Amino acid sequence: MWDSIGSQFDRGIHPTDIDGLAEVNGNFLILEQKGRKDLWDGSKGQGKGLVELSCYPRITLVVFVPHYGAGGEIPQDIHYRQYVAGVGTAWQSVKFNTFLSRIREWFLLADKSRA
Repeated sequence: MWDSIGSQFDRGIHPTDIDGLAEVNGNFLILEQKGRKDLWDGSKGQGKGLVELSCYPRITLVVFVPHYGAGGEIPQDIHYRQYVAGVGTAWQSVKFNTFLSRIREWFLLADKSRA
């Protein structure tokens, strides 16, 4: 099915997926997981589209790369970049719990705002 849908676009354009999306009071958080930092390119393809989405008001994009310990299902560290208004932060490396705290901070700010 997706090949048929993708064939409707020219120039090698293909539909993409988003790993996570949350909406709170008209604020959107887009979460995109990558296996390695070098797999993220915000200047073409899926990356360009997601960065363009972050240019819209109340849309935040977070691209992240989890790093797992030996045999663990929960990551120990996260490398991530955040985009707001099309501008990305430098890559940051934090403990997983700190990353969760930053997601929580986004929620608390979004929850206080009104659409």
